[in-house]
Amino acid sequence: MHVQHTIGERQYGTDDQYVCLERAVDEALGPLGRVLDVGAGGGDNVYVSDLRERGAELVGVDPDPAIGANPFLDDALVGRIEDHADELAGGFDLVVAVYVLEHVETPIEFFEAVARCLTPTGTFLALTPNLTHYFGLAAMITNRLAVDEVLLRRLRGPVVEEYHFPTRYRANSTRAIVAAADRARFASTDITHLDDEGVFRPYLPGRLARFSELYSRTVHHFELARAMGTLLVSCRR
Repeated sequence: MHVQHTIGERQYGTDDQYVCLERAVDEALGPLGRVLDVGAGGGDNVYVSDLRERGAELVGVDPDPAIGANPFLDDALVGRIEDHADELAGGFDLVVAVYVLEHVETPIEFFEAVARCLTPTGTFLALTPNLTHYFGLAAMITNRLAVDEVLLRRLRGPVVEEYHFPTRYRANSTRAIVAAADRARFASTDITHLDDEGVFRPYLPGRLARFSELYSRTVHHFELARAMGTLLVSCRR
C-alpha cells in the first residue's frame, strides 16, 4: 500500500550547505548505520570524512573509475546507482547524493533505485543547485543551447576538466524532486532552501561577482525561499 506522501519546506539558521548536511546526517543516522555515497568520486569532497566518522560502513558508487582511489570507502562500485540497485537492495540506513541530482537523466528511475537501496526506515539526503535560482536557470538554458561546456571552461578552467560531468537539470527543482520521490514511494520529502552567495560567485566574471552578494541579501531579506540557490533534500521511506 502506498503511504500518503507528505511534503515540507523549511530553512536552517545557517547558510553553510555542508553544516546543514552534517546536521541532517546526524538526524537521520544511528551510531551503527550503513551509508551509501552516490557520486562518491575520489574522496576529495569536503563532506566525505564526516560520513566516514558517522557511518559504521561507507560504500560508494560513481561512474568515474577514480572512485577506486577513494580512501574513505569500505567498498567502491563503478557505475550508476541504477546499475547496482539490485545488489545493494535494502542494505543502507542512509543514501547521500551531493551535487548529483543535476546530472540525473531519468529522475524517477534514479529515485526508485535510491529507495530500493534503503532499509524500510532509511533516509535519502541530497544537495543540488536549485533550478529556479538564477544560476540554475542560466545553467539549464546554456545546457539546452549546447554552450554550457564552453562557458564553464572559460569561467572555471582546469576545475571543469577534472571534476565536471554532463548535466541534465531534470531532477533539481522542487517540483521534479517531489514528483520523483512520490513515484518512488517515499513517505515524506522535506526540502530546505539555502543561499550562500559564495557558492556561485566563482562562476560570475569580473564586476558581475558583486551580483551574487546583492541577490543573496535580497532573497534572505524578503524570505524568497523558492529563489534561493541550493536545495537540501530529505526523503524518508
